[in-house]
Amino acid sequence: MKKILYIMMFTAISFLSISWMTPSSSDNSMYVAENEVKESEVKALRKLDDYYSLDNKNAYYYGRIIEGADVNTFETISYEYAKDSKNVYYDGEIIERADARTFKVLNYKYSLDSKNVYYDGEIVEGGNPKTFKKIGDNDYYLDDKNVYYRGEIIEGADVKTFKEIDLYYSLDNKNVYLYGKMIKGLDAKTFRKIDDYLLDNKDVYYRDKLIEGVDAKEFKVLGDHYSKDSKNVYYDGKIIKEADAKSFLIIPNNVSGFYGSMDYSKVYVKDDYRVYLNGEVLEGADSLSFQKMGSDIAIDKFNIYWDNKKLKNIDIETFEYIGEECPVKNRDMVLEYCSCCYQISIFKDKNGEYRTDDKDFVEKFVVK
Repeated sequence: MKKILYIMMFTAISFLSISWMTPSSSDNSMYVAENEVKESEVKALRKLDDYYSLDNKNAYYYGRIIEGADVNTFETISYEYAKDSKNVYYDGEIIERADARTFKVLNYKYSLDSKNVYYDGEIVEGGNPKTFKKIGDNDYYLDDKNVYYRGEIIEGADVKTFKEIDLYYSLDNKNVYLYGKMIKGLDAKTFRKIDDYLLDNKDVYYRDKLIEGVDAKEFKVLGDHYSKDSKNVYYDGKIIKEADAKSFLIIPNNVSGFYGSMDYSKVYVKDDYRVYLNGEVLEGADSLSFQKMGSDIAIDKFNIYWDNKKLKNIDIETFEYIGEECPVKNRDMVLEYCSCCYQISIFKDKNGEYRTDDKDFVEKFVVK
């Protein structure tokens, strides 16, 4: 929140500096938001990076004066760190007890000097700067005594055998951890991870929660949040009470070449009796005739579906699915996860052609 306020202040100052600067003809000065500032001082303002700036009197963080900073020795380090001859600064604030001479930035969160380790500008209690180092590619660090996750000691973790699994999970010779917290009861020696499901020789967990009553020997992860054993079907580790485990399956697309990935395409599933979306029964859907046409369009012998909604005013006898289009390629999503993170469906019947991004599509065709 503090950072947001600083950004807003800096933006306002920048706007005022541009909008309210008018040259004075009498004394070669400038007026900035009704305060007279000599032209020489305006010219002296230097932007050091995206966070810090400097003039001949003060250092600034997002336009806010850093009280007591020595402008003659002030310099940026990296990320949001800076220092002068006396102090080290993070987010424009002094890092208490930090030694400016030996201070080093490890990444945007961690730093150290000859005496301490710091996280977000705060001392990591017990951290040994002489042996402190990163493990793997994520937020795990260790020293000669402890393992740390986001600045906190992972209680009970074994330094010698500790290793990360991915961004969230880690383990040592005794335990498995999620976000640096031990998952009680999970056996590290027989542990294996499939998506967000964790299995050992006896039990199954969804993330850090034990799934009660599951048949671990028959347990299978189906993908797209679904799993099952000999008795039940699960969505995000919770039983779908209506689902039949024996006949349960994920419905494949009936057309090829659509854009989505499993995170963005609607995943319809069914058994011999019902159809499901997001772990919920799709009311009225006919399991035997139900087909998925694209990322968010499906059809059975009675209805056409858009996501979990039935469509109206479309002739099902002459319905023809045309395909999908990516109107805003990759929008603001990360490219690794999908070739097109938002797509619209196009289809037609005897009366015309339809697009799910038409302005009146919901009003005209979606059953409320």
